[in-house]
Amino acid sequence: MTYDELIAALFSKRSQFSHSNLEDVKAVARALGNPEKSFPCVHIAGTNGKGSVALKIAGALELSGFKVGLFTSPHLFSYRERIQVNRVMISEEEVTSYLSSLIPFIEKIYPAASFFEISTFLAFNYFKEQKIDIAVVEAGIGGRLDTTNIVTPLISVITSIGNDHREVLGPTMEQIALHKAGIIKPSVPVVVGPFAQFPVIDQVAQANNSCLYTVKKAPGFYDWENQNIARKTLEVLSRVIPLNDEAIEKGLLLRPLCRFEKIGGVIFDVAHNPDGFTKLIEALGTFFPGRRCSFILGMSKEKDIETSLTILSKKASHFYLVETKSKRSASPEKMGEMLLSKGISTFTTCSAWQAMESALSQEDLVVVCGSFYLMQEARSFLFGKVSA
Repeated sequence: MTYDELIAALFSKRSQFSHSNLEDVKAVARALGNPEKSFPCVHIAGTNGKGSVALKIAGALELSGFKVGLFTSPHLFSYRERIQVNRVMISEEEVTSYLSSLIPFIEKIYPAASFFEISTFLAFNYFKEQKIDIAVVEAGIGGRLDTTNIVTPLISVITSIGNDHREVLGPTMEQIALHKAGIIKPSVPVVVGPFAQFPVIDQVAQANNSCLYTVKKAPGFYDWENQNIARKTLEVLSRVIPLNDEAIEKGLLLRPLCRFEKIGGVIFDVAHNPDGFTKLIEALGTFFPGRRCSFILGMSKEKDIETSLTILSKKASHFYLVETKSKRSASPEKMGEMLLSKGISTFTTCSAWQAMESALSQEDLVVVCGSFYLMQEARSFLFGKVSA
């Protein structure tokens, strides 16, 4: 099979776990020779900020002279973004080679293996064969039952706790926090961000004899909070591995694409839930005080859309509501009905291409947000890579 055919086959599988324990995942790991035990790692869970914190830590480790594996999700433009060594993506040829053998091998042991589970083992096998010095591993959903939770890290990190994935993790913040706390391992230190400081996390840390480090809130720009979480993690790591102070400072400045990324008069930001939108509004207030915005918004239908629209309306002069290419995309018309129920009629339902064309003809700051799936289509308008 070709690269494209294998990626299509992978995407045809269920996206995440549907099990009550990790026994099937551990069975696959044993059959593969436990690749996750071949390298030390930093394990990161949380609702928002995981990808940014992971990149900062990985960058600082790389600049300190280590060969660093980085596993993150989701991707923006290419599946290969998820698996990197020293910030270089795995090649199409390597993905093709690994998946050709991994998919049938894993399915013999675990026929119901998900997209994310297979991707995790692809990353771990790749890191083992690349002989990395250390990996930075981002959990997918939750933590306790996440495929990545078979690792025993040097340090665990919980960036934030929000209301995402309640249908999987539970309806309350405490239940969600308990899932995230599942990455805490016996005697392994844990760093906890300012919006992840729940009593249940303290209790799990104490039960595991894990030293817990908390990070204070940094109002204004959300990346300052991510920097503080990464800084504290690197500070604790520096007690066991040699890190360069200059490398740490340079690493902390790294940001993934579409995290308050400004291109011309457009801000691209993958905020997609109320907590993320709150931080986006704070950032806009910090860097563009008093400026009204045209929001190009596409969302997943399982998100808290009504609360999200309320938050964004504080700075919105106009909404462009679009349908993303995700099968879980929310209907622009239904989002429009929610706005009308709030007395807001300044919105247009249209394609991403039409939204960019119309919004850029106005004087407002344009903000593209709400879904990872929207970013490529909207960015392509600026770079002329696709037509309407």
